[in-house]
Amino acid sequence: MNQRIKYYLLIASATFICMIYIHDVQKIRFEIRDYENTINDINSELDNGAQLVNQMNQIRQNFIDNKNQLSTYGISEKALIDEIDIINSVADEMQLSIQKIEIDPRNTFPIINQNIGKDRINLERQSIRFTLKGNFLTIGSFLDEIQKGNSVLKINSCSFSLDSLNPEGVKANLEFLAYNYRK
Repeated sequence: MNQRIKYYLLIASATFICMIYIHDVQKIRFEIRDYENTINDINSELDNGAQLVNQMNQIRQNFIDNKNQLSTYGISEKALIDEIDIINSVADEMQLSIQKIEIDPRNTFPIINQNIGKDRINLERQSIRFTLKGNFLTIGSFLDEIQKGNSVLKINSCSFSLDSLNPEGVKANLEFLAYNYRK
């Protein structure tokens, strides 16, 4: 009987140890799944971060490309005078009268916050103002002709009033802007 009790105790102990082992294995599997889920979450966050870095690098490259393109854009004093000569010749062809041409050599570009970093774009703009007298439709054709050409001048404002000396005419007060990039 002594052997039989030992045998049952041994079987009960082995069964108990197997149950503890199975329970421990299941607990470890749950922990492994939790760690795998955590690792997958971290990997997806890292992938998102890598995509964000790639997007930032692409935006930075676009900025540099645009900045380099701006460096080729600009107007010199001679080119500005040439543009004014073109305006005068187009006005003469259309029998329009130009008066009071004013070139403002100051930079009229709004002041941007100076603390934006080392990649500040030094963009300037100068304004050219003049009064154009003639027929309303002819002035419209003049504006179309100037904008159709390869002019670096961009129209900023245009206001019309009646010409007191010519009952059929109008006066157009025009302002054009020329942008320039300084290194």
